[in-house]
Amino acid sequence: MGTINIPGSNEDIERSQKIFANVVAKYYGDPDFKAQVDADPAGTLRKEGLNVPPGVTVKLLFNTDKVMHVVLPNA
Repeated sequence: MGTINIPGSNEDIERSQKIFANVVAKYYGDPDFKAQVDADPAGTLRKEGLNVPPGVTVKLLFNTDKVMHVVLPNA
């Protein structure tokens, strides 16, 4: 999984980072939750409390020993 652009105050950013860390831990520790995230990443992240605006597509990318993904912000 990757990062999400989190606008807002420092408290909002810290809260979102904690939620995201919990999502990642659950993803790798709970097969049912993993299936939910795989099937509907945006919806699951919203249910967990992250701000994913309507109409935004969330794609899961996984680094391997041969591939590393780098996400650049819009210019």
